[in-house]
Amino acid sequence: TGQTLVIRDKGELTVSPSDGSGDEEFTAHFSVDTRTKVLTVQTESSGGILSGTYNYNVEQDTLTLTEREYGNQMVFVRK
Repeated sequence: TGQTLVIRDKGELTVSPSDGSGDEEFTAHFSVDTRTKVLTVQTESSGGILSGTYNYNVEQDTLTLTEREYGNQMVFVRK
């Protein structure tokens, strides 16, 4: 599905649909461990699809998040 991820200073990110799917935008808090390349996302509600812990990889303009428990991946391309 098309989603837009906006990462802000002070540990806040926003995910919003970019494909008109009707999914709601949500904001979450995150922390990053650059030594182990782990991104942890915490949402207030259970509806936050990104809530969890991810290994991350950045190559050029592409961010890949790999869910640590199940291995599901999400790919975001910088625009």
